[in-house]
Amino acid sequence: MKTLNLIIKQKFFDEIIAGAKKEEYRICDSAFLLNKYCNWYADGKSYDKLKDIPLDAKEWYPKIKDFDAIQFYVGYNKDRASALVELKGHEVQGVVDDEYYADLSDEEYNKLANSEEDVKCLTFEYKVPGIDEPFNFNVCRFTFHLGKIIEKHNC
Repeated sequence: MKTLNLIIKQKFFDEIIAGAKKEEYRICDSAFLLNKYCNWYADGKSYDKLKDIPLDAKEWYPKIKDFDAIQFYVGYNKDRASALVELKGHEVQGVVDDEYYADLSDEEYNKLANSEEDVKCLTFEYKVPGIDEPFNFNVCRFTFHLGKIIEKHNC
């Protein structure tokens, strides 16, 4: 079973255990987090980290890993509460640069956000050793759809 390990606050953990919270959201705004959540594909091969892709790769892209479950931990204490929760699926969305669209009315903004048009998203840079120019990536929001609780500890 492929498991994603996440730290969570007690309040949200309790909501998951009670069955009230059915989705977990995470913002991905660094290469570290992209490597945690995604595998990299280049020229037909899979790589664990962006830095492992050969510099001469012609085409490459990230794809979210196929996790089966999420192991939630409350905080960092040794005897912390935890739960293994089934993962039913996920979505990935770019995080829109609100400042860029500040002059739009709410109606115009919502129409644009729900259209097929490319919207300007927040970005972050990643410098790859051996390449002069850094890469720009869109900041993403991962939505994880939660299923049944598989096991609980110290709840």
